[in-house]
Amino acid sequence: MLFGEKVNHQYSKTYEFENDFAEYSKKYLKANVKYFSFLRPLNEMQIAKIFSRYTKYHKVFKSCNVR
Repeated sequence: MLFGEKVNHQYSKTYEFENDFAEYSKKYLKANVKYFSFLRPLNEMQIAKIFSRYTKYHKVFKSCNVR
C-alpha cells in the first residue's frame, strides 16, 4: 500500500494494463499503437527456461526479484 492505494509493480504485464493502455492511446496518441505482452500467459519457470538460452544477456540482466 502506498498512500492508501494498492501498488502492483507488475501492472504493465497484466491484461488490465493492455486494456487501459489501448483506451489511453486511442484517446491521446495520434499513432495507432497496439501493446501486448508475450510473457503474460507464461509462468515464472517458463520465462526462466526461455531466458536461460540467451546467455549473452545474463551479465547485463537486472531483476527486481533479487533474494
